[in-house]
Amino acid sequence: CIWDGACDIQLQADYLGTFGVKSLKLAGRVSILFCPLVNALPITGAVQYGFINPPELSLEMTGRATVADFQKVRATIQNLIVDIISNLMVLPNRMMVPLVETISYFDVYQPALGVVRLTLVQGRGFQIEERHQLRSPDIPDVYCNIKVGIEQVWKTSVVKDNCNPVWHNQTKDFLLFDHDQIVYIDAWDEDKGPLDADDYLGSAQVTVGDILLSTFYEVELLTDGKPNGAYLTLHCDLLPTTSSLESLSSRERNDNLLSGLITILISQVYDVPREKDDDGKPILYFAKIEVGKHKFFTPVADASDPVFNCSFRVPLTSSAASKAASSQPVMFTLMEGEEASDAKGAKSRRVGSFTVPYNEVTRCPGNPVSARRTVCNGGPSLGYSISICGVQPPDPSRSINAGRRDGYSPVSAIDDSPRGGGDQAKVKITISKGWGFQIEKRRFKKDDIPDVYCMVKFGSNPAVWKTTAIKDNLAPQWNECRTFVMKDHGQVLNVHAFDEDGGANDPDDDLGSARISVGKLLLAGGSFDLELQMGGAPTGAFVSVTCELLSPEPKDLFPSTSNTDSAEIFSSEKVEDAAKPKTLQKRKVPTKEKPRNDLWVKVESGRGFQIEKRRFAKDDIPDVYCKVKIGHSKVWRTSTIKDNLSPEWHESKVFRDIDDNDVLDLEAWDEDKGINDPDDFLGAATVPVHTLLSASGDGFVVKLMEKGKANGCSVTLRCRREH
Repeated sequence: CIWDGACDIQLQADYLGTFGVKSLKLAGRVSILFCPLVNALPITGAVQYGFINPPELSLEMTGRATVADFQKVRATIQNLIVDIISNLMVLPNRMMVPLVETISYFDVYQPALGVVRLTLVQGRGFQIEERHQLRSPDIPDVYCNIKVGIEQVWKTSVVKDNCNPVWHNQTKDFLLFDHDQIVYIDAWDEDKGPLDADDYLGSAQVTVGDILLSTFYEVELLTDGKPNGAYLTLHCDLLPTTSSLESLSSRERNDNLLSGLITILISQVYDVPREKDDDGKPILYFAKIEVGKHKFFTPVADASDPVFNCSFRVPLTSSAASKAASSQPVMFTLMEGEEASDAKGAKSRRVGSFTVPYNEVTRCPGNPVSARRTVCNGGPSLGYSISICGVQPPDPSRSINAGRRDGYSPVSAIDDSPRGGGDQAKVKITISKGWGFQIEKRRFKKDDIPDVYCMVKFGSNPAVWKTTAIKDNLAPQWNECRTFVMKDHGQVLNVHAFDEDGGANDPDDDLGSARISVGKLLLAGGSFDLELQMGGAPTGAFVSVTCELLSPEPKDLFPSTSNTDSAEIFSSEKVEDAAKPKTLQKRKVPTKEKPRNDLWVKVESGRGFQIEKRRFAKDDIPDVYCKVKIGHSKVWRTSTIKDNLSPEWHESKVFRDIDDNDVLDLEAWDEDKGINDPDDFLGAATVPVHTLLSASGDGFVVKLMEKGKANGCSVTLRCRREH
């Protein structure tokens, strides 16, 4: 949902005076619920609507714009407006429009889908910060701030001095109201100095649904909207709520884990004695709810229509303090006045109150206790509903500790598609080529031949995939692919093309966009030429897209601890080795004892290699060769392709006695013939064999890394079993 229109809004703030807003743009996904169903027109008793996630807001100021346009002031105003919207109509908050008079708020309220138990597993690719010569390099102390929807931010523990941090038992429970709710992640490097603020390491967004579809989900961090080569791995379980309260008696002591939930609904005030005061002004009411240390306030409502229709949730954790609070009675207080807060000077008056004992709530767990009680003798009454529920334990088969031994963390492939097991469908989307782009005529400057790249978004996943920019080309060819988890055939693929401009004050030019559903792509044979549109009109430019269904990956990311042997893969734990290119060293990884057989590997081609600019010598076009090693095998070196930025090898080798849990190590080098001129390192990658085997017939594109960052180079491999 996007609202973009002209408006006339006047704002007033201390120290800033009065200024206005002449345009406002609000963008976000909206959830609309029609419930409950009735057996007569209008078929549904009420309509509820709300944003699934906090919407994006942009404002254009007027008036004292010289002050209000400052970035901090603008950001403060925008955050304030978004907070107000979030409290009104961002899940779990919804606006309600009743269509049948007899329908109450208690009939239409939608409880949480369950509890999301989110685990931060590990990270990789963080960089050492080089400092002044007199100071040692700063190895990052990584921690993350994570939140789901509008819930409070969860700060993880800090992993000291590690570019590949592993978090042990870092788990937090959140309430889930929609599978498309976004998990917001910000990574930071902790600094202890009072004048040394924590360093920002990047951010990422991913929907809860995407994480649930994979046993493990790896997401790349972005800085200023661009990938920075750092990755985080997440695990997620969805725990249903239950009428059984056994979880409340759990012996575990963890404030981050929920053992139960109290849900409180407030409908409205009844039997209001009068609607206006002696001065003829309308009387305002609000309610205050207290459960132990938890306090909630309803919005202020006019006495002529004193409807609140709001909900509150009291999370019950397994800590002793939470258990003590859970046994406290629920107190309802009706207030008369203008301020729904305890701030000093608030013009409010207590009308009356009543309490609901804890044993009355737990008498029928799972079934709400609904009633209407007076707050004082002869005074108004308040409609309420209270329910309590427990939380089911997680499925042991999906536990990240299943088959895991201490100190072992999952090996992540270079490919940045979602990780994980299960039987979920996956699709490989390829942006093949484009044509029909036009030269931009300029009056007093050289005509601009577009440098075209595409921004691709799949379904509700907030992550955006950016292709490379093809320089000075009206018919660019990308042939770049990305793998996505497919929930259903109705998911939409959005493609947006841009002309890249290098100037700091010269934003990239919009070339148009197009969208198509996965189902339509597959019905068209898996390939479709999308015509880009701008402002609803076709542009004459096209982007060719292909879609291919993939088989699911193996379920067990953590190998069994029984009957283990060894495989040799990269190791770069020491600080002094972190800044050097990885070489073929040894470290241990547990593997299952399975029948082993031979593996055929083909190195097909490479792309993205760069010319080395030289100051006093001829520029060096790379002579590229690769080194490949799997498990205990010897290193295989391909031939050298001379003077080529996109080398083609098409060379293959059979590796003997290779297991699915072994790892393939790949290095690319630029061959130099001089005695004193060693070969130049062009990047390295590590890929599990089972990931290679799950790739489609088009091969597996391995992205090379250099000093922990993707360097834009890639090598395409093919792999199959030789029985």
